[in-house]
Amino acid sequence: MGLRLQLLLFALALVMGVAALFWERPAVPPLSAAHRPIAIVGATVVHPSLHGAPKVEPDTTVLIIGDRISAVGPSSTVMPPPGAAVVDAHGKWIVPAYMDAHVHLYGSGDPYARPDVIDLTARMPWVKEALWSRDRAFLTLHIWLACGVTTLVDMGDQRWIFPLRRAVEHMPDVPRIFVTGQLISPVRREVLWEMGNISPMIFAATPQQARAGVREDVKAGADLIKFWMMAPFTELRKEKLLLEAAGREAHAAHRLFAVHACSLDKAKSALRAGADILAHSVLDLPIDDEFLSLAKKRDIAYIPTIYLARGVRAAIRHDWKPTPLESRLGDPEVVCRLLQYNKVAYDPSLVVHGDPVVQPLSPKVFIKTIAHNLRRVRDAGLTVALGTDSGYIGTIHGPSIFSEMDCMAKAGLTPAQVLAAATIGGARALHLENVLGDIQPGRYADLLILDADPLKSTANLSHIVSVMKGGTLFDRAALLRQIRQVTSTEAPCP
Repeated sequence: MGLRLQLLLFALALVMGVAALFWERPAVPPLSAAHRPIAIVGATVVHPSLHGAPKVEPDTTVLIIGDRISAVGPSSTVMPPPGAAVVDAHGKWIVPAYMDAHVHLYGSGDPYARPDVIDLTARMPWVKEALWSRDRAFLTLHIWLACGVTTLVDMGDQRWIFPLRRAVEHMPDVPRIFVTGQLISPVRREVLWEMGNISPMIFAATPQQARAGVREDVKAGADLIKFWMMAPFTELRKEKLLLEAAGREAHAAHRLFAVHACSLDKAKSALRAGADILAHSVLDLPIDDEFLSLAKKRDIAYIPTIYLARGVRAAIRHDWKPTPLESRLGDPEVVCRLLQYNKVAYDPSLVVHGDPVVQPLSPKVFIKTIAHNLRRVRDAGLTVALGTDSGYIGTIHGPSIFSEMDCMAKAGLTPAQVLAAATIGGARALHLENVLGDIQPGRYADLLILDADPLKSTANLSHIVSVMKGGTLFDRAALLRQIRQVTSTEAPCP
């Protein structure tokens, strides 16, 4: 099938409507629905804090009415109202549900997800890969929910992300999604741009084009705007002009401005241009006092995306191995594709572009710099938000959040600080800390019941018994069974 015909079919599919296109939604019956009051009784409630120790409330009842938390207090004083569903949580812990502040739903995380990084289009045309990822959108979202994630921030995607976001807005059994739409890029990578308007990027060669790209995303419904700084592939002085234009336009439209800036000089340029969110770690050098001063002035959120580097390095070198949680919780088809690619002979010529995460920098030096910078950001009192960059090669949707948590812990964060980054940190990044990220009256009833103490070990954050999103409670084991039932009917991966 020719490329033009593939693109025509892709565009036609987008017009036909989300409901008919996306993967069949697994039907998971809730333990309790939001139309009935729910009282979760006897648990230890952990309130994460961005600064200082978390507040811990033992033997607590959490009362949920509708999609909001109505009351939180001692089980001796907060009584379930008549007719409420009562959930016995003695011996368990309640934490806010997790948020991943950096994902890309157009990518699956398999070896074919980014042909501008590894060109495997001879094995898998990217249009076919993109359609495949899109058609699995609901499956992917259910996997995220089973991993305790009720909020996602899509940091750059194809245009179908907008109808998907609208379609799931009132669905209780999938995460809510905040989107940037197509990210603004000064780099034209042909294998992506050949898809035209359904590329995950909008090319901008001039400040006027950067502003127009922002307006296009805003008109489509973007919640925030993302700019992709990619010097040395572009001249940095010119890139700054585009960055500044996009930042001014984003703020004029009352949108937060996120920037992909992986080096110290680019990160400083992003902060001077008004960045609200740095979507990755500073990778090349230790951050300095000037960076911290600029970051504090902007009150930014910092998303380190540590695991990303390990995942893509392993995949490129045909040495990707799933963690036990990735084997148990991940999309089995994506895991299979990554393992199958391990069997292909390594060909370094297929590595097309030298993205920072695939540069021949010593992995120990690379991770050491990331860890050092994360600790400095934490110690400076800046907001740290957890993000995985899931969808990128080697970083699969769902269980990658636990790999990222592990990396943050190894970088020097305590379990309490990791929990804060995965909850209130993400909410603070979106300026939504009054409605998400904590177990407080008035906030959305997004929470997890754990069977292990989350403050003793970061690993305990994966010990999920139940997931509640917007007041609807799901048994985690039932979610996983339904996902496996759906995927068990698939043909073997290519």
